[in-house]
Amino acid sequence: MIIPSETAKNSRYGEDAIEAFYTAVDNGQARLAMSILVDIIEAFAEKIEALEEAADPVVEVLLLAEEEEVKVKEQIEEDVKPAPKAKAKETVSE
Repeated sequence: MIIPSETAKNSRYGEDAIEAFYTAVDNGQARLAMSILVDIIEAFAEKIEALEEAADPVVEVLLLAEEEEVKVKEQIEEDVKPAPKAKAKETVSE
């Protein structure tokens, strides 16, 4: 995965932010490494957001399916309930 970075390009460490980050860290350039890391974090945040948006419809479908399953189970339980037993008639002797 190549993450483009203008900061990395300007530092002449190449266009790939990840490789430039490692180079800056190896060279003890913490401030430059942090600047490049900002580009990396932004790229990851965009990817995660895209994945979350893509997952939302799937989650909704699964939740709806789960609700429907619960309704069906409740209906089955209601249909299968045994009928109440009839009370025995008491005879009154006089």
